[in-house]
Amino acid sequence: MNISIFGEIKQADHYAKEVDALSLYRAFEQIEDGRKRKGKRYPLAFLFTVLFFGKMAGETTLEGIIDWINERKQEIKRLLCWPKSFPVRKTYIDALAKCDHHEVTKALAHVLLKAKAVQQCGEEPSRLIAQKEQKKENLIHTAVDGKILRGTLNHDREDQPPVHLFSFYECESGIVLDQFLVKKENNEESACRAILSPLLVKNRVLSVDALFSCKVWCAIVNAYGGYYLLSIKENTSGTLRDIQDFFEGERIDRSEFQY
Repeated sequence: MNISIFGEIKQADHYAKEVDALSLYRAFEQIEDGRKRKGKRYPLAFLFTVLFFGKMAGETTLEGIIDWINERKQEIKRLLCWPKSFPVRKTYIDALAKCDHHEVTKALAHVLLKAKAVQQCGEEPSRLIAQKEQKKENLIHTAVDGKILRGTLNHDREDQPPVHLFSFYECESGIVLDQFLVKKENNEESACRAILSPLLVKNRVLSVDALFSCKVWCAIVNAYGGYYLLSIKENTSGTLRDIQDFFEGERIDRSEFQY
């Protein structure tokens, strides 16, 4: 099936990915359901699957997605072999509020990355391995950055803290690989250091801002088989001075770099 179900939608790399509906449902089954037993009339995997359909069809709001679902109930029933009625708006909102967004992001990334691999190599995973062995290292640019959500800073409610999200965004495919909440007492660099793993780092070039120009963070990225692209500014004046002195040296072997 097409990722948008009933109409093609272009991804960041300008082709439509094909996703099996059952694989999508199974991926969402891995998300822990935070609802109480009484509130589980509809499986969480079903709710997320139909919400995902509406989102990929181009809807940008929850209300728009639910309207999209309600207009296509018969098609979705046939596609998913769904025998029951459909949930009301409150059911979707309650399910979304009581699940871990971190798990949701990982489930989505797994499905989309798998679809990309299948599109490249068909149903033969050995072809993907052989392809990697024959080619040089294929590095993937991944933008790493954090932002405070609009409307959460200086909120009218005193008990509403700013929501600071930190994301790993794969630039080639347009997929958010993972997303984390930065606590008030931490900064982005310390929060990122705590969650770095080979899955997010290996064979990737992580582009970050000058806040990450510290030896410990760079060493972790290097140990996990990744690379980094960062700026050195006045906030690390000692490192900046060392680099300036290095490039001014007349006896430096410049065979591996020009700048």
